[in-house]
Amino acid sequence: SSVHNKPTFNTMLISEENLCLVADTHTDSDKVQAIKDFVHSVMEKLDGWRDEHKEEVEFLPLTLGMTNQLFAIKTTQDDCTHKSVVVRIYGEGTGDLIDRDNELWVQTEIGNLGLSAKVLARFKNGLILQHLPGCSLDPFVVRDPETSKGIARALAKLHRNLEAKQDEEQARRSQFWDTVNRWISKIEKTNPNMVHEITVQHGDDEDSQESVVVTAEALRSYAEDIQRFVESQDLPVVFCHNDLNSENIIRHEDTIYVIDFEYAGFNYRAFDLGNHFCEWAGVATKSDFAKYYPKEDEQLRFLQSYLLESQDEQHTQEELDGLLRESQIGTLLSHFMWAIWGFTQDSISTLSYDYVEYATIRMQNFVKLWPSFVSSSSSSPSC
Repeated sequence: SSVHNKPTFNTMLISEENLCLVADTHTDSDKVQAIKDFVHSVMEKLDGWRDEHKEEVEFLPLTLGMTNQLFAIKTTQDDCTHKSVVVRIYGEGTGDLIDRDNELWVQTEIGNLGLSAKVLARFKNGLILQHLPGCSLDPFVVRDPETSKGIARALAKLHRNLEAKQDEEQARRSQFWDTVNRWISKIEKTNPNMVHEITVQHGDDEDSQESVVVTAEALRSYAEDIQRFVESQDLPVVFCHNDLNSENIIRHEDTIYVIDFEYAGFNYRAFDLGNHFCEWAGVATKSDFAKYYPKEDEQLRFLQSYLLESQDEQHTQEELDGLLRESQIGTLLSHFMWAIWGFTQDSISTLSYDYVEYATIRMQNFVKLWPSFVSSSSSSPSC
């Protein structure tokens, strides 16, 4: 469900234009030109971009994305506020996975707080955003100790700054279950006969192998069991980013910005923490979580920085230990949610990405972790 009390967007240009996705920037020259012309016409109204510079407008693909396409459009004109803007075109069918009104609300709020890019315009299947200075990170850069601490502080600021937006109902309720159940329903509708048999290696010998059959019904059953467990843990609910991978983090000098709020919503704080740790492995289909998931000292360094930013008094060791346990539950939830996401995307996406392979790896990691939580073990599960 969407966030309550959405503001009216008085400063935003709203257009019914529908932009086409670009399969290849070299062969789809007509589509590229259409995007350039549309953005120039918008920025002419918003920021005084002039016709004499129109032919010199640059078009730069940023990423073809897993759910969207992102392009930078630059003008050679000097006397304007925005010399470069970012165009985000939504992937086909992603409205079934993502609440776009909610995304717009969040991006606008965070942009107005100076913590992310400002929304300049909305069109039928996308947004035009402020182009932030700096570069997005990669899975190796987020491992850097100082960078990791900066990301932790940025995440804590995000959680704190939107805390006031919670009403009583939202403060008590995570949207996680609504999301995963909606995605499972989408699988049931678009791919009702889905069956994936995956092999899970629990140890080094052959006897430790487990064969798991993944169907929509099996995912629904897992979701019910996990929800019972998680709701017994009394986890804090905050406004979460829910997709804090390296490509959604921009660093400019000493400032860290978080971008791309399409999955944002009220969720267990644990999810944002554990999910970010999972993202240290990257978003490649063959992500090696066992190898790249942060070691405990790296987790603790991140969590200490998070606590220092998120509360006014010095944290206790008990608080740090509790947050570490939270992040481990978040890791479990992350593997489960993105596995479902991958299986869902496989049935609706037109982008060339092996969603099933990605979903299978996330499901394997979930199945490996789940028994340690079922048995209520107090040991520290690791990816």
